[in-house]
Amino acid sequence: MQTLHTFAHGNTAEVPPEAGNMGMIHDMEKSVTITELARTYGRKADTLYRKAKRIFPGREWSVYSAVTEEEGRILLGDWPAPSATPKREKRPTGAQHNANTGEKPAAAERPKTMPPAPVSRRWKWPSFGLSEQLAVAIYGHTALVWYEVGSIFAVPGVLAGVVVFAMKHAAVMICRKEKYADYAADALGVAFVLDALAIYVHYTAFREALPANFLARMGTGGAHWASLILGAVVACGAFMALYFTNKTANK
Repeated sequence: MQTLHTFAHGNTAEVPPEAGNMGMIHDMEKSVTITELARTYGRKADTLYRKAKRIFPGREWSVYSAVTEEEGRILLGDWPAPSATPKREKRPTGAQHNANTGEKPAAAERPKTMPPAPVSRRWKWPSFGLSEQLAVAIYGHTALVWYEVGSIFAVPGVLAGVVVFAMKHAAVMICRKEKYADYAADALGVAFVLDALAIYVHYTAFREALPANFLARMGTGGAHWASLILGAVVACGAFMALYFTNKTANK
């Protein structure tokens, strides 16, 4: 059970745990930023920042944005989030209205005009947005690594490619889901190591695939640098696609 705190002038004080399980803001004599709120209550500022953007979409948010007492309570979970649309008052049906007034129910009126015929919808190509393009870059690079290690190391390489593909797919799922936001940095770190090691795999595969006329024209040194640079560009592009996937998630 978490101890409750007070945000007056940046000081903290303990209050009885019976006051709540999530912690409450009892006093706010000056503005408190999301970073200060997270530091005092043991939360992650990035998580509160994402939650503020989702619950209050009409404002520009950052980890240094000030929050009111009501907003702080909502971000910490003490108060429920405001409803997006007010509930409409349920109007009485005809039978209920007649029961209240004692009037006889009126006969149902038939529509004077026939409803319009349903319009046939034309088939459209599915949209291909930013998220799909980033996914193509990530999974395309992973498939390339899988093929290369299979070509170089035969059966052990194919099995290694399965492991790499599973790790990169897990990293994509973590970076896309808001509930895994606390683990996104760890997933990016693992992906960075895998993509950095993939540069050597790319270099070996590209070096062996160079045509003879290119080797004769560029020489050994030119073939070395061409394979290395191309491998580095492909690996860096795949990692940046995963990085942007995390940055644009839930927006």
